[in-house]
Amino acid sequence: QVDDQEPWAENSRFKNGHRDLSGNIQRHWEEVTSKDLAVSPMFVDVQYDRGRDDAMAETPMLSIIEENDEGIVVRGWKAIGTSIPFVNNLLIGNLWRPGQTAEQTVYAMVPLATPGVSVVARESRAQPDADPYDRPLATLGDELDGMVYFDNVLIPWAQVQHVGNP
Repeated sequence: QVDDQEPWAENSRFKNGHRDLSGNIQRHWEEVTSKDLAVSPMFVDVQYDRGRDDAMAETPMLSIIEENDEGIVVRGWKAIGTSIPFVNNLLIGNLWRPGQTAEQTVYAMVPLATPGVSVVARESRAQPDADPYDRPLATLGDELDGMVYFDNVLIPWAQVQHVGNP
């Protein structure tokens, strides 16, 4: 994103008039790198019936439910993020799929502590006295993969990188 920023802002599609998203990616990059913030990318969506192209629109995946002067309001799930309980921000986005709607197309940097953001992490497999040779991943740093639910979360325009154009 940071290597080719213009298309992200220029190709966004809005419901309530144009918004200037230019500079948001650069500002996010500078903030994350200068403050040494931890970020978990969340580009995977919940499963849907892959036998129908229109089934994706029926999933509980993250979707824009409102656009207003402050930003976008989103609701739904993002699936599979790594180390979510330990990060500062979530970088949400999409891996395009047939049937994806404009409302489901959201790229943004969202602080984990944002009201309405709920983390559902898998149970830790770390065991305090485990032999690191028997359980190297769990004993040397369990990542706590998980999912995130957004319950009417306001994402300010300054945090949005791209919307509406799958």
